[in-house]
Amino acid sequence: FGAQTRAAPSLTLPTRGRELGVAHRAVNTKSRAMTDRLKRLKYRAHYRGTREADAMIGGFFDAHCASWNDAEIAWFEALVDQEDDDIMAWALSRTDPPAELADPALLSALRQLDYITQP
Repeated sequence: FGAQTRAAPSLTLPTRGRELGVAHRAVNTKSRAMTDRLKRLKYRAHYRGTREADAMIGGFFDAHCASWNDAEIAWFEALVDQEDDDIMAWALSRTDPPAELADPALLSALRQLDYITQP
């Protein structure tokens, strides 16, 4: 019963397997980056400074973020960079947003206000 050491068997992957592995890691990195991006947006949407803004902007994020593509996420990122008073005025149709935020479909969804829940 002497101590014997055995070398671990070597594993050789075919070239195609390595290419798929790299592609798989790239997809995981991209999806992880998207997840992190959405987490940051969720935080920014829910912690605005007032309960009203938290409910409106956070509620909009919660109701719609799952269906957003990259362009819509970029729009929301630009939106949360704005002042709460301005966002709320646009949502209530009191004023029009600047041209870079004037996406008709997203503004229409923001103006529905059906995503706000009563605390």
